[in-house]
Amino acid sequence: MATLETQYKNFLKSNPTSTFTFEEWKKKWADDIRPIIEELNNPPIEWKLYEQYTKHFVGYEDIPDYEWFKHELEHNKAFREKFGPPIISDNFQIGPDGAYEHEDESPYCPVCSGCGEDGCCKATNCKMDPNGHYCDSYLNDLKIGYLMDEWFANNMYNELTEEQKVRYDEAYEQVMDKVYGKDNSRI
Repeated sequence: MATLETQYKNFLKSNPTSTFTFEEWKKKWADDIRPIIEELNNPPIEWKLYEQYTKHFVGYEDIPDYEWFKHELEHNKAFREKFGPPIISDNFQIGPDGAYEHEDESPYCPVCSGCGEDGCCKATNCKMDPNGHYCDSYLNDLKIGYLMDEWFANNMYNELTEEQKVRYDEAYEQVMDKVYGKDNSRI
């Protein structure tokens, strides 16, 4: 990392109309980074919960990101109950800013915790349960995937190179193993 003097000179090059002296620039720079340093030293409770949550994904490549985790904590009651801060009563929960009241109505599926938003939750997580909220929508997503795969097989597969066919066939077999239980990893 460059010295403060070098950073100040680079700042002046990038901002030739600036009237900051070196001391004024250092104070502004310190004021700008202070909240970042404070957050690093005192991470919010959601970050601590996220670190615990990601331990469930050791070995996986596709780990949900922190923003998704915060969204789920805020909007998904079943997710919050499983991975959120401890509940202190039936109607209140501890959060980063103290206790807050639970919302009884949730837009999330009570069976699989799906949100029903296009492209957010995987249709393959749906349990197709009569009590599910978005099963029809997820079933349609799965039908689209099936029909597109069928179209690809009939119209595009023969256009692939031999190497591409081998890669496609291997990936297809891996998915089949996951779906039919030969592979214990998640879909």
